[in-house]
Amino acid sequence: MKSPQAVFDELCIFLFEKVHALNFSKKGRTKFFRKCAIGTACVNIKKSVTTTKDKITFTVELNIFIDALDWINRNPENYWQKNQPDVQFRFYKFSPNGSWTDDWWEISNEIDGKSFADQISTDFLENFEKYVNIYESADATLNLWLLHAKSKKTSIMRKIEYAGLLYGFDKKAEGEKFLENILPNIKDHQDRRLLIRYIDKFSKKFY
Repeated sequence: MKSPQAVFDELCIFLFEKVHALNFSKKGRTKFFRKCAIGTACVNIKKSVTTTKDKITFTVELNIFIDALDWINRNPENYWQKNQPDVQFRFYKFSPNGSWTDDWWEISNEIDGKSFADQISTDFLENFEKYVNIYESADATLNLWLLHAKSKKTSIMRKIEYAGLLYGFDKKAEGEKFLENILPNIKDHQDRRLLIRYIDKFSKKFY
């Protein structure tokens, strides 16, 4: 029986072979990336802090870095160390009836490496391309973010970032209207100052 680490190493190679067929390149042993229409898509196979020699716990993340937001809040030179992603999915395990269970897998001494890789292929790859393809369309990206921006629980920064997407995707009139609509509803003085500061930043960037 192979050690958990040996199974994990083989899994990283197995997953890279699959995502490489979708034009992803390597950025280290457990990180893969490709350009998409609106930015960069990055896959990260991430171990949990609870991992031990006898049991590896890990998740698979899809991180999206959107070019239109680079000028708002980050330097896009190093996607892995300097920045937080604009969007992050964690891929879930799927039960036989198709429902989601959780987003962490475990490799222990009892795991059969081949059957485990087959299960990951089912859990991960059947849904992977669907999520990546969303970010091949600016309109699909805007529609997805608009759902978050209109939520009552959404932070003011998330609303500002949605306006930034509109500006960055050359929809300045829509961005101005969106900002004008949310400004009267903001009661918190700090949030109002933040929003006004970014309105000024948008104006200097695009005019």
